[in-house]
This record gives sequence, structure tokens and C-alpha cells, in this order.
Amino acid sequence: MKKQSLNALAASYRADLLYYIERAKLGKCPPHWQAYCFGEIAAAKGTDAYPEDGDALLDELHRLVDTVPQITNREESAAEIAAYRGQMLFYFDRDYYTLAELVRLPDRKKYGACVYIDADGSRQDRPGYANDIALQVDEWRRENGIPFDKSTIAASPSEVDGGEFDTMDEALRYLYTCLNFPDSVLCCKNPAGKGHPTGFFVRYSGERRRGGGTPPYAWPGRGRQGGRQRADMESAPTV
Repeated sequence: MKKQSLNALAASYRADLLYYIERAKLGKCPPHWQAYCFGEIAAAKGTDAYPEDGDALLDELHRLVDTVPQITNREESAAEIAAYRGQMLFYFDRDYYTLAELVRLPDRKKYGACVYIDADGSRQDRPGYANDIALQVDEWRRENGIPFDKSTIAASPSEVDGGEFDTMDEALRYLYTCLNFPDSVLCCKNPAGKGHPTGFFVRYSGERRRGGGTPPYAWPGRGRQGGRQRADMESAPTV
């Protein structure tokens, strides 16, 4: 990477650290953003991509997250969705990139769904890893009395990268299909760029995404890492 690009990356990392320090003061720096700061940014130490005051900034962030209770990943996601009049229905995350969500979008009378699987975290037993998530979806459906005919699950990977669906049944079919074919929704860090995995979760048009293409949902929110969500979202109850 050219020195000019590394300097720009260092400036961006520094801005991210300053942003998350301010978020942490409010208790709004959830684990996946902490992992980004203490993982990706910290790993740049010794290179021109590392901010000159990176040590001091990371130390301050460490101090804050150790002394101020922070929101969970789910709480942050639910707050973001609620801020745009959505309702979190199902949420699951694990490792750095694994995420499964089902939301209701009442303004558009739609449902949104996404699934991404952490390539490294699932490496040893990817089918079993994905099945564990499917079991969580099963349990959530049972608890909420939501029927679903699994015989309707597609026999091949979905060709869409998440998105909006007219019915909950369609959204659930998408979730289960992805979990039946976990290799189709793998997510891992792209070594060529800052915090940009090969399949970066898109919450809204023109912003964070897991990979290229059209964003699956058209509401604002966060990606899994690699750049700060600048809108200050207020807390919202989870569902």
C-alpha cells in the first residue's frame, strides 16, 4: 500500500478511535466495535497506518470500556432499527462476522432478513456452526408461536444478499436457506482494505456492506466494523 494511502488510513483509524472513545463515555461502544478497535486498529501498530497517538487512544478506550458499562451488540442493533421505525424480531451474533437478523419494517409492510457466517469462526465445522444458528431460529419461532414449513426451504443457495420480503414466511425461508448453505454467506476480512470483509453487511444505501452490489435493506444502521456509524442512536427496547 502506498505511503499516502497508509497515512490516510492512519487518519481514518485515529478518527475512529476518537469517535468510539466518545461513544464509550456514553456506554454506547458495543463489543463488535471494541473488537474492531482492539483488533484491526491495534494490529496496525508498527506500520504507517497506525496513528501516532494510537497507544494513548487505545489505552483511553480500554479504560472506558473497563469502567463504564457498554451496550450489547443486540441493543445497539435494536436501537438503530428502532430509530428508523423498524422492530427487531430475531437477533443472533457470534465471533467477529457472524450475524443473523429478522426485522419488521411496518412503514413499508415488509420484513428484512440477513445472514452472514464468520469464515474463521466456523472453519472447523461449518455445517454444525450454521445448524446451531438454525436451532436458535427454531427456538425463537416456538417461543413466539410462529409456524414455518421447512419443506419449502430452497434446495440451492439464495441468489440474493439479504433484503426485504413481503411476508415473514419468505424472510424465514431466506434465513433457513442461507443456513443450509453456509458457504454462500461467508464473511472474512479483506486484507486489501480497512475493515472491509468480503461480504460487508449493508444496512442502508451507499453505506456499510458485506461486499458489492445493492444493499439488502434500505434503512440506516451499522456494519460489523471498519468505520464508525456517525449518527448518535438512542437506546431502544429489544423485542
